[in-house]
Amino acid sequence: MTFRIRAGAQRYLAEIREWYDAEFSGLGDEFLSAFAQTTSHIRTFPRAGRIVYREYRCAKVRRFPYLVFYIADAESVVIVAVIHQHRDPDVWKDRVR
Repeated sequence: MTFRIRAGAQRYLAEIREWYDAEFSGLGDEFLSAFAQTTSHIRTFPRAGRIVYREYRCAKVRRFPYLVFYIADAESVVIVAVIHQHRDPDVWKDRVR
């Protein structure tokens, strides 16, 4: 199974890390570790995330208020967006276009 994170999601992850590191040294790395655990779970159980729209699913990042939106089929998993839970719930749709 192939695994990919879209460029926009990669950029946003870098921004999130920088923000958390500015709040407390090392917290950005803790966020990325929690994100990696979430994506590992997604890769192992790609159909476990709840369907939010058509083929798009989401999973929560443990300990942090972020959701990971992704598409999964038998051959691949693509992370399309990472969104703060307190944002407009439909903002992720703009990021997948």
